[in-house]
Amino acid sequence: MRRSQLILILRHLSQIAFFVLLIFFVVGVFCSFAIWGLNISCPVGSIQQIFASKTFYVVLIVSALPLIILPILFGRFFCSWMCPMGTIYEALTPITNRIKSPIKLPSFLRKQSNKVGIAFGSFIAAGIASSPAWCTVCPVGAVCKSATGCPVIGGSVAVVTLGLEGIEQRTFCKYICPIGGVFVVLSKIGQKFNYKVKLPVDDCRECRSCERACKYGVPILEYTRMKFKEDPRVSELANKMGITKEELLRKAWKENIPELKAIAKDYSIASPECAKCFECVNACPILKVKK
Repeated sequence: MRRSQLILILRHLSQIAFFVLLIFFVVGVFCSFAIWGLNISCPVGSIQQIFASKTFYVVLIVSALPLIILPILFGRFFCSWMCPMGTIYEALTPITNRIKSPIKLPSFLRKQSNKVGIAFGSFIAAGIASSPAWCTVCPVGAVCKSATGCPVIGGSVAVVTLGLEGIEQRTFCKYICPIGGVFVVLSKIGQKFNYKVKLPVDDCRECRSCERACKYGVPILEYTRMKFKEDPRVSELANKMGITKEELLRKAWKENIPELKAIAKDYSIASPECAKCFECVNACPILKVKK
């Protein structure tokens, strides 16, 4: 069994565990739960509550800290390992993979920055309405039976997002979810030191199997292979070997070049949108051969 396959099994087990935990044990004014006496709250719900009450509650920030620190260290890890809606979307993937929808989302909706705007907009709305506005319609809150969520409205939004899966997979996650938007901002804060997924860059065939496997729309090759090819050290190594850069890169397909691999180690999927699902690693044909 390849390492990526083992990680996928662990991820699916994590999804099941957190699905049960968040569905049956979430309590409170907004999505929150307690583990061994530690209260953990949704950061979007906590910040909304602060804006709505116009009072800075330290306890709300403290309870949200675990889900604030997590994306700083691991990016959108929550989205593919813990989120109940993400688990539902993934369970539907065998069905949505077969759907060839003639409907396309308009371009203004297909912007990953939208969810960041929705996140900050929800904070402002909470301050104006003196109520955690997004929590009322949040599909995650509806699934988790959040106390402030309206089950009818939130449930309806959840059904709509499930319908959007038939048009484009992870539409809600990529373009709408304010929780994901906050995680992207926090991931950018920890960009220099947070964990990043790596792929074989030096002998990549640019088949884009990784990008097709990514449900979060990350342009993986732009962060890895393309930047690697433009690295001046690659050209310097080619000159040192008396061949062109293109010949060097083709040569790496057939044989191991330690100096090139050393350069490749500096490149990873450094996108704040990466959810650390490892589907790209599992899809990579080079890694399948190297198992």
